[in-house]
Amino acid sequence: MKANVGTAALLLSACLCGARMLDASSTRTRAQSPILQLRGGQSADDEAVRAECIKKLNSFPMFCVVNSENNVVGLPNDKGGYDVTWYVDLEEAREILNVMIASSDVEDPGFKLSCTPLGNAFMICAGLTEHKSEEHGPQYLLKPARSVLTAEVEATLRAQLQQRGMADENTGWLLPVFLHDEFQTDALMPIFFSAAGFTQGWINAGRPVDEAPQQPLMMDIRMLMLAMQQDSAMRSKAQPVPSREAYQAAKELQV
Repeated sequence: MKANVGTAALLLSACLCGARMLDASSTRTRAQSPILQLRGGQSADDEAVRAECIKKLNSFPMFCVVNSENNVVGLPNDKGGYDVTWYVDLEEAREILNVMIASSDVEDPGFKLSCTPLGNAFMICAGLTEHKSEEHGPQYLLKPARSVLTAEVEATLRAQLQQRGMADENTGWLLPVFLHDEFQTDALMPIFFSAAGFTQGWINAGRPVDEAPQQPLMMDIRMLMLAMQQDSAMRSKAQPVPSREAYQAAKELQV
C-alpha cells in the first residue's frame, strides 16, 4: 500500500533509511539505535519520551479475557504454550470469551471480558517489561481485526520491520495503524487501526466521502512508536482513535 509523500510518509522513510545505515555500521552505533535503547540503558530524556509515547497509546483500549482474579488468560498454541492475546476488535474478543467458557471443564470458570490500555499491552507484548515470551511459555500478542491483516498487509508490515532490522525480533504479532497527512490539524493527527476505520473517521469529521484518501499510510505500531520517539511534533499530535463501540465498552468495563 502506498501513500502520497508528506510528513508522516517522510517520518516512515527516515525510520527505514536509518535502519539501512545501522545495518552497515559498527556495533557501537547499533547499540545507540532507538529500538535497541528501548531495552534498557536509556537516558532520563529517553525514559521521559518513551513514557510520553506510552501514555498516548494508552488512550486506546485493547480487549482481553481475564479470570476471576483478573489475570489475562490465553488459548493453547501449537508450540505447547499459550497465546495471551489483546484484541483491537471488541466482537472478536467476545467470541474468544465464549469459546473459553464453552470449552472449560468447570461450570463457571469465572472468565470475563476486560480491557487494557494499548500502551501497557504494547510494553508487555514487545518485551519491554518483565513479561517475556518463551518458546514453551505464554506468547504475548496484540491482534488486529481479522479483516485487516490480509496477506498483502502482512507482507508490507514485515518488509518494513525487516528494513528496520527487526525481522527476527518481536514479530510473532503485527498491528497495523493507518494515518494520512491530509487528515490532520496543527494539533492533531488521528491514528486508526483499519483502513475502514480511517475512512469512517474522515466522514465523522465532516469531510466529503469522495475526497477521502484511498490509500492511507500504513505502518506497524512499532514503526509508529519509533516515529513518535524521533519526532516531537508527531509525538504531540498522534492520537489513536477507537471505535465508538470500543470506547463505550471500555468505559463500562472500567466501572
